Amino acid sequence: MIPAPGTAASEQLQKLSGWGKSTRALDQLQALLTDHGIPTESLRRDSQPYLLVDGKVLVWTGHTVEVFYWGTEPGRSPKRAPSSDVLDVARRIAEQISPASRPVEGEGSDVVTTV
Repeated sequence: MIPAPGTAASEQLQKLSGWGKSTRALDQLQALLTDHGIPTESLRRDSQPYLLVDGKVLVWTGHTVEVFYWGTEPGRSPKRAPSSDVLDVARRIAEQISPASRPVEGEGSDVVTTV
C-alpha cells in the first residue's frame, strides 16, 4: 500500500526511494569485490546506503551517484573516483585493504611468484 502524500510514512518512502541509484551502484561494486573474495556488508544510516568493505573501508555516493567516495578514518578527506569507472574503484579499494604483495620463491625452482 502506498502511503498518503504528506504523511510521515510518505516522507520515509521518499527518502528510501531517493537512494535507489546509489543502492544499485553500491550493489554493482559489492558484486565485483565479493567475486574476488573481499568481504562486504551493506549498511544504511539515516536511509543513505553505504558499503563496508572488509570491516575497514566505508564506501558511499551522493544522490546524483556521479562519484564513489571511500575512506577508513572519519574526519579525513575521503578518496573519490567517478562511479562510471566501477572496475577502477573496486581495484583501488582492493589494493587499499590488501597487504602489499611480496615476492615468494617457488619450492624447488628458480621461479618467483607474487602472493
